[in-house]
Amino acid sequence: MTLLLLVLAAEPAFVADGTVDGITLEKREVEGSPFFVQRLTATTTKATVEALCNEAWGDGSYDPSEPDLKSRKVLSEDGGVRISWETIAPAVVSQRDYVLHQTVERSASTCTVKYRATTDPAAPMQSGFVRITKLWGTWQFEALPAGGVRVVYTSFSDPGGSIPAFLVKGPQRSAAIMWMKRTMERAAARH
Repeated sequence: MTLLLLVLAAEPAFVADGTVDGITLEKREVEGSPFFVQRLTATTTKATVEALCNEAWGDGSYDPSEPDLKSRKVLSEDGGVRISWETIAPAVVSQRDYVLHQTVERSASTCTVKYRATTDPAAPMQSGFVRITKLWGTWQFEALPAGGVRVVYTSFSDPGGSIPAFLVKGPQRSAAIMWMKRTMERAAARH
């Protein structure tokens, strides 16, 4: 327990990074990285915890409407654990791929979806792609006693390769906002 407290105390605190369309943005430095952890928080009354959780978890299939996504293949799935291999083609930079270990935990009033880059022998390195190995995040949905749902999205990504951080930080922030809005809007539409 003492070690856990020391580790938590050692992480830099989140600092305010603005508000966009009712979404509070915060960022935190990551030791040894020029990139930030992004944390976005909002409240919605337009979707339930279940609808939001279902939208964040998805069904693992390829969705051509996802920005930059070129392919997604589920390598394994067992209940609340999924391993998928995804390729993306962001503008201006080389194509990237990554393997995600994803989990979902649900209760009557909460849901947590976590993802983290991993490796899998079924997803070998591909010529012409940069493998993203530093990628993780969490979606947290919590029903509020007075109504509505608190939504917290935390995300970190180091795109790899030789992209200068100053070229990536703005687009990463914009992408986090886009994913937050997209998830809430799509969940509301299916609610």
